[in-house]
Amino acid sequence: MGYANGQTLDTSYEILKMTDHAETVHIKYDNDIISLNKLTDYYFSIIDPTSINRQGLDEGRQYRTANLLCRQEGTGNNKIKSGQRTE
Repeated sequence: MGYANGQTLDTSYEILKMTDHAETVHIKYDNDIISLNKLTDYYFSIIDPTSINRQGLDEGRQYRTANLLCRQEGTGNNKIKSGQRTE
């Protein structure tokens, strides 16, 4: 777990609200084990990207939804690019 998109370079849990960072998690995956499509489907099954500053029982700007995709050249995912979810 970490923090991203704040007003300072560093933060800590104790001052998170003052620095306006969001809590983050970095996921590395192996496409031979699970596809990005399946991973994305799972992600959207457990979060609500339309809720503002809230996920589950956690509330506050640090719980705002953001997706930061790091990918190698030549790979990608249409669901993430288009913002659409498949059923």
